[in-house]
Amino acid sequence: MKEPDSINVRKRIDAGNIPGVWLWIGPEQFLKDELFKQLAAKVVDAAAGSMAVHRFRAGEDAADTILATCRTVPMLSPRQAVLVKDVAKISGKSRESLLAYVADPSPETALVLMGDKGPGESWHRDLATTGAETAVFWTPFENQTRQWIQIRFKDLGKRCDTATAEAFLERCGGGWGEKVALHEVAPEIEKVAVALGDRKEVTEGDLAVIGRKAAEALRQDVVNRATRKDISGALQALDGALLFRGNSEIRLVAMLTHRMMNIAEARDRRTTGEGRPARIWPTEWKEVEPAVNRFDQEGLRRSILALAAADRTLKSRPKNPRAVLEHTIITICR
Repeated sequence: MKEPDSINVRKRIDAGNIPGVWLWIGPEQFLKDELFKQLAAKVVDAAAGSMAVHRFRAGEDAADTILATCRTVPMLSPRQAVLVKDVAKISGKSRESLLAYVADPSPETALVLMGDKGPGESWHRDLATTGAETAVFWTPFENQTRQWIQIRFKDLGKRCDTATAEAFLERCGGGWGEKVALHEVAPEIEKVAVALGDRKEVTEGDLAVIGRKAAEALRQDVVNRATRKDISGALQALDGALLFRGNSEIRLVAMLTHRMMNIAEARDRRTTGEGRPARIWPTEWKEVEPAVNRFDQEGLRRSILALAAADRTLKSRPKNPRAVLEHTIITICR
């Protein structure tokens, strides 16, 4: 898999290889903000402090003011860092002025332009064609988020191995094919790092201080407890999962169905002496493999039929979703 642009941007900042104009686009705003802080710390002399770091928002700050700042020679620092958010809001002749600057940027300025849309946006293409170096910040995939978690802990002076980073991501709602925005993960990293005190190594036991589970983690808790045949635990976890809107009920039925189908496949493979299917993630397999002993063929059939009925009911009738899910969970667990 191609290395994400965010990792490449970080490496270039660390190496001091910072272009005159950088165009950072895409939906992952948190990481863009964090990397700009690192860029500013790299290019601005400590003696200059905030005097050589400037932040603007297009549409609120005049383009003439932004460009005048970019062309101003900084005091007490060889370079200055300038950030412009919402670059798409620059319009009319101001766009022409910005393109003229991009074509011939000041050597004393590191200008970062930020936008939420992707590289297909015509204004973004114009900026890139004129000379702005482009990096796209998509919401990261699971493996990229795990890598970022490890990097973030390293920045805080801590060490987090891959397995612990994976467990960390699960506690924050990821790890089952779901993407998690980094702004949801970052506060929990800070919390764990503070709780560690002088210790350097992060362990799974340290993750107990994470006090908030994202919606997906709550739903996953229901699935895990149901397939462990823990009726009271599953029904208790259901209370938290149903606090969230956005088709939580239907999503939960889909997750339970996916788990039961994986258990059925694992049961079939056990009779032929085969191991974990490649498509089932190791974290999922930790729940699937022991569940094979809890469900016989009839139990699997009954559970899958109950889930199919629940799916039809939730999608077609205005019935109490809690009652539907409680009945389904009891059917699975019995």
